[in-house]
Order: sequence, then structure tokens, then C-alpha cells
Amino acid sequence: MIRMIGVDFGTSYTDAAAIENGKIKKTFSIPSAEASENFLRKIAFYSPGRKIALAGGLRKAKAAKFFGKFGLKTQSAGEIEAIAAGARFLSGEKKFLCANVGTGTPFVFVDGIKAEHLGGTGLGGGTLAGLGKLLLNAPAEEINGLALRGRENLDFTVFDALGGSIGTIPASATASNFGKAAEAKKLSREDVAFSLECMIAESIGVMASLAASSKKCDKIVFTGRVPAKSRLFKLKAAETVKMYGKKAFFPANAEYCTAIGAALSV
Repeated sequence: MIRMIGVDFGTSYTDAAAIENGKIKKTFSIPSAEASENFLRKIAFYSPGRKIALAGGLRKAKAAKFFGKFGLKTQSAGEIEAIAAGARFLSGEKKFLCANVGTGTPFVFVDGIKAEHLGGTGLGGGTLAGLGKLLLNAPAEEINGLALRGRENLDFTVFDALGGSIGTIPASATASNFGKAAEAKKLSREDVAFSLECMIAESIGVMASLAASSKKCDKIVFTGRVPAKSRLFKLKAAETVKMYGKKAFFPANAEYCTAIGAALSV
């Protein structure tokens, strides 16, 4: 039995995945603000005599010392390499752009074993959580549910602006996120949540499509917690990249992409 544990110390969540013989055996996840030594101890007890690969933020050094108390060896995994390896494993694709929607969203072009960081955006799960708190005083999980019951009453469509399509962009596409909000007489929580998720999904979809085009790539793999948990994000991201001639992939276990990739890339 070959067992490797990958841990991703993300800004919002800390995730871990155990890989055995090329399969996901067990996963762990907790908000990073709650990632105490008890959480790390669970991972350590699951990893007797095995190596642990660490990706993510500044807490890696402290975690390495903690795991060392249990006789466990740790190894640092590069963030971009981990994202690429995890996305390859989850999607089964060989050439694609990965939009890893974490707190923010890096874009990683993958071609076989090669991985190239093409930049990214500050839009992501952190945006959803932050603006959700400011606008609705609600956590991201609640916003996902509200958004599914909302409508595009606060957004200007291309049809609203031009009376029809423009170029390859259909009339139903968004011309301005929240463009109608200033004049709206009533703001429902559901419509605010809908427009918020659409703004994030569509913006990431546009940027991911342009990044993919720079590499003559037509496949975009979305990973991270937001694509894994939000049906509306999936719908709007897929619609957006399709306008640019791209195909969207949303693999299972997408929230564990970087943790899985850490385990596979060292």
C-alpha cells in the first residue's frame, strides 16, 4: 500500500487528502481559523510512518514541527505544481487551463507534466464570503442557497443595453453586474446573492477564457471550494466560457485539488 498525505493551508480553508494506490482514500477539511492542533492530530494519526506533503501559506513551518513530534516526515510542495497535479488527477485531462477558485483565483496552464502560472484575480471564495457578509450578513453557504432562488433583476443584460446581441456575445449575457441596483426600489436578498455569485463566476470565466486563448487552449478545469459547492457558479461559469469557444469541466472533489496535488507532486 502506498499512502501519501497532502495538506493545503489555504487562507480560508485547510484541506487534506490521503492518496492510496492512485485513489482518494480520505479527506479532511476545516475553516483555517479553526484549524487547531486537534485537526492536525487527526491527520497525523491517519499517517503512521508516511510522508506528508505541505502546500499553502505560512503555517507550513509550524505544522512541519508538529508532525515531527509524531515521527512523520514532511515535504514542501510548490503551489503551482500542486494545483496542476491535482487538476490533472481530478479531471483526467492533459492540456487545459485550471482556474483554481480558492480565496482568490490563480490561472495555471497545464500541458502534460508542464505547468505555467498565467496570473490570476483577487475574485474568488474570499470575495463571496466578504461581500456576502457586507451585503447580506450571511455566510457563503447561505448565499449559495439564496442565489439559487434569485433572479437577474439587479443586472443589466446586453439586451437591456443594446437591444440585441453584440458580436459573439448573446443578448442574454450580463452587460453590467449590479447595474440596476442603484435605481431598484426593492432589493431582495435572493437577487443580491444571485448577482453576487454571477459577478464572481462570469468575471472569472471571462479572465480564464482569455488566459486559455493565450495558450491556444479550449478546455478550462474549475477547481476549488466555490465550484464544488455552488450550482449557480457552475452554470454561469460554463455559460461564460462557452461564449469564448471553451469547454468547462467541474471534477468531483474539486475543493481538495491543491491538497491532492501536493500529495502527488512531491
